Amino acid sequence: RAGASPPRALVPEEGLAAPRAEEAIRQFYSHMAESSEAQRAQRGRFGFRAAPAKLNREELYLHPERRRQAEATSRRFLRRRATTDAAATIDQLRGLVAMQHFADLDVADAEPGLAVDKRCSEDDYVLEPASFLDVSQQMTLDAPRGVFVVDGEVIDFAADLAASGLDLEESPQEVEQLKDACAERLAAAVKRSLQAAFQDGPPPRQLLRSATTLLSQSGLAGVERAAQMALPLGSPTLIAGGGEQEVRFELQREGHETAWRLRLSVRRHSFGAAHAIPEETGAEAQILGCGPGSAIARGADLRLTAEAYEPGDSGEGDPWRVAVEVVSLTNDVDLMGMDGAPMRLPWLLPSSGSSANSQSLSRRGRQIKAIARTAAHVAHMALAVPLGTVASWGLRCGELLVVAAGQVAAYLGLSSRRRGRDRDEEERSFLGDAVTSFSQELPLK
Repeated sequence: RAGASPPRALVPEEGLAAPRAEEAIRQFYSHMAESSEAQRAQRGRFGFRAAPAKLNREELYLHPERRRQAEATSRRFLRRRATTDAAATIDQLRGLVAMQHFADLDVADAEPGLAVDKRCSEDDYVLEPASFLDVSQQMTLDAPRGVFVVDGEVIDFAADLAASGLDLEESPQEVEQLKDACAERLAAAVKRSLQAAFQDGPPPRQLLRSATTLLSQSGLAGVERAAQMALPLGSPTLIAGGGEQEVRFELQREGHETAWRLRLSVRRHSFGAAHAIPEETGAEAQILGCGPGSAIARGADLRLTAEAYEPGDSGEGDPWRVAVEVVSLTNDVDLMGMDGAPMRLPWLLPSSGSSANSQSLSRRGRQIKAIARTAAHVAHMALAVPLGTVASWGLRCGELLVVAAGQVAAYLGLSSRRRGRDRDEEERSFLGDAVTSFSQELPLK
């Protein structure tokens, strides 16, 4: 329960039994390959084009040689871990493999010499002003949306706003200036932390890019996906409806080394409902009524390092090798029923939805949810788009809006049927829940 015990860290054991390690790796990459194949098939049906980054990600799992290389990297990761939890399950190991894989991709994409069309993400880096050079664009956007702690210095926009006495409606320009100041302060703090390890010059560009990418919603997205992979296969995706969200990022240098600990976490609490969205296409979603004490907490502890190449090994470019290692992954899901008793986890609920704490969504309700999720995706892109890329962003949003239009049409077709008063009340409730879900799908506050 929230507040009753510290989050449980999922940490692998040393000397993993080969069958368990191999099974965790196989399950993760098979899942990613199946998901990539399904997305390609869906685009083919609708005639959509994918961005180069998305195609590159899919190739990691669909191209046999690239997949073998990724699996080998994951295998080495599990083999070099120290003994900390001899009872690690395949589910937990699968989540750790996922987190390490996603973090590795973020660091690889941060290589300054990597062409944009070769990246596996659409993250971008600031080129000017000089004070923001090579800082992740996403981190600058996220600066006002969470709490950052850099070598003990706390950067909290919400606290700064409260102390200023400014009101967003009455003083929008002053609030925007405060946001800009928060982003500048955060970028300067991260640069100072990294710079302290390099007395003879600036920190490696890839190191700065990697750190600021991981200390943003981009890094946290990997945590969320890895936490989902740490659940039993086939588990539904949980989305908290309403409530509060606490986002925290920490960066701490380790002694005098060129190594840093990064901690990323998000905790959702005080919500009255959780939406359990099944993986299976066409399967019914469930709304779980949640009582006080319900919370969903996810996080990761990472170690980022920069090591000098041996003379003659680095070739052209940065003479430093930047790497990331997952220390632990946290995935705490504590759902309380309306009666205050711990709720059975969603993947154990009967498919009929007969539990007193849950409802099955009607077909119309699922259409509303689909519309909300698509609209949220567009909103996410609107908040994250950097200046100067409006054309490409507009094209991607246009494709998503076509999907949303089809969903709206399906919804209107369903709504034209006459239904009883009780069913209409139920579906109006679903609409309210969909709006709540929309707010949870948005980027970090």
